[in-house]
Amino acid sequence: MEPYVLEKLKSIFREENPSSYIGEDDNANLSMGGVTVHCHIKDFDVEQVFQVMSGEDDTGWITKGNITVRCHIKGLDVAQVFRTICRTQHILSNRYQHVLENVDIFLHDSLEELRQVGHDYSKHADWIAGIFDGRQVHIVSTRDDGRQNGLYVLLTHELIHLAVCEMSGGKCPYWLDEGLAVHLSQNLPEAYRNTLQMALLTDSILPLEVLETPLPPRTRARERLLAYGQVAAVAAYLVNRYGEQEIGSMIRLFGQDSITNVMAHYELNYTLLKQKWKRYLTTGGVLARKGRV
Repeated sequence: MEPYVLEKLKSIFREENPSSYIGEDDNANLSMGGVTVHCHIKDFDVEQVFQVMSGEDDTGWITKGNITVRCHIKGLDVAQVFRTICRTQHILSNRYQHVLENVDIFLHDSLEELRQVGHDYSKHADWIAGIFDGRQVHIVSTRDDGRQNGLYVLLTHELIHLAVCEMSGGKCPYWLDEGLAVHLSQNLPEAYRNTLQMALLTDSILPLEVLETPLPPRTRARERLLAYGQVAAVAAYLVNRYGEQEIGSMIRLFGQDSITNVMAHYELNYTLLKQKWKRYLTTGGVLARKGRV
């Protein structure tokens, strides 16, 4: 994964204070094969624990307060996983006035494993790497392909979906739900930026009306890149224009009223929003500069 893409998560990778978002009392339980180990998150030696709990199956779960992570233990950086979760909780609480009460996460080693738990959407969309199914977060986490840091982007991304669902009762339009998840988890990768820029030049951007609901599973690659880039740009504009606290209020309003009425509350409609996010994009947004961390 491009280092630039990870800049919004740089606080969990910094070397000067690697224990950020993890306090001295942050203990957790690691359970596997009927055995439970209680330890501070920073002190988890997963490989050593796995040897103690030796067996063919390395599936286990880690619990800390209201957070549960179910996963294959081998190769997992427990501290970084919880640092990422705590960072996202901190952002949601401080900026959007929302507290995640319960966080239930499944980390799968492959798309095939994700499909085995019965998620129909993943059976048709081979590009899926993470799913929030309305109750739990499911993420495909491969740790041997040189892209492990992508796990932390996906964790942040799917936890934002969880929060938006809770805040809006599942009624937030896709263009803001997905847009905010991308906006808060990563800077736009080059492929997204290039696709979005070309769509602007050729006047082939997608109508926001068709992005009120998630993309169909068989959506073509170019349309996926454009859709993700576009909704991220819309979210970036709205956050820049109204501020994060007000965006939290907007999300809650979507749970109480129609999209048309909520937009009218902010003196917007789809025509105006299109004009405004495109202007922001080319003069001060992600295409005008590398983006704000």
